[in-house]
Amino acid sequence: MGVHQRDYILRLIERIAAVLARAMRRKNEGDAAGARADLAHATTDLFGPAGPMVALVDVRTAVNLLSDPERVWLYARLLDADAELQDALGLDSRGTRVRARDLMREVIARGGELSDALRTFARELEGRTPPT
Repeated sequence: MGVHQRDYILRLIERIAAVLARAMRRKNEGDAAGARADLAHATTDLFGPAGPMVALVDVRTAVNLLSDPERVWLYARLLDADAELQDALGLDSRGTRVRARDLMREVIARGGELSDALRTFARELEGRTPPT
């Protein structure tokens, strides 16, 4: 991975960490619906035009659109947070969790250089996701 791409990923990680922190703060304040709206807006803001499209296509195409394992990991983190918010609202989060898990499985199946954080998140997500 080139220096510019690594810098971009690091900035994206920082921005997503801030979004997740804000969303969880809103959830803890009793506004899980508002937190979900923030996550949806952040997806478009952080991933550009590909953000909304990723939700509409199959897993392989989604991974291709996101184009980088780290971007897929960050997108899956947003999905995982959304699933937590769905749980807080009494909604069925299974589909969201399965989608996040399947994205991570696809990235790992493709191989290549993957960060320890990405692999750790994928293992944790497997444990939180009901079997299909």
